[in-house]
Amino acid sequence: MIITAGTPCNGGGDTYVNAVGLALSHAYSVIGVYKVYDESNTLKASLFKMRNPWGSDGSYNGTWSDSDAIWKTGTYATQVSWTNSSDGVFYMTVEDFYTYYNAVVVSHYHDSWKYSTSSVFTDSGLWTQFSFTLSAA
Repeated sequence: MIITAGTPCNGGGDTYVNAVGLALSHAYSVIGVYKVYDESNTLKASLFKMRNPWGSDGSYNGTWSDSDAIWKTGTYATQVSWTNSSDGVFYMTVEDFYTYYNAVVVSHYHDSWKYSTSSVFTDSGLWTQFSFTLSAA
């Protein structure tokens, strides 16, 4: 499955950012989910591993961003194989995910498929269906 999440549209395009530096009117890939634990083995956070398709982190500055001091404490970085680089990959809590994204797309993919559809659902209940045909290689 391929999972993407979209930030709210603002009418001004993706050059505008929200309070935590995510581009508005923009889609991000969900590339992993993790639970991280503190030194007493108590759940510290449930995290989404996100990727900006532009290939840079942009100005994301929320909790668990690359610049967050949390990565220097405990074993959190090793639990998720975190690295501090501007590679487009960042982490955010489940709570922040629900706060800053308003659309999620789950698409199914298989190498042998020639035709598929994908539906987008948003908080407002609106949906759009996309259909596409892949030409034979």
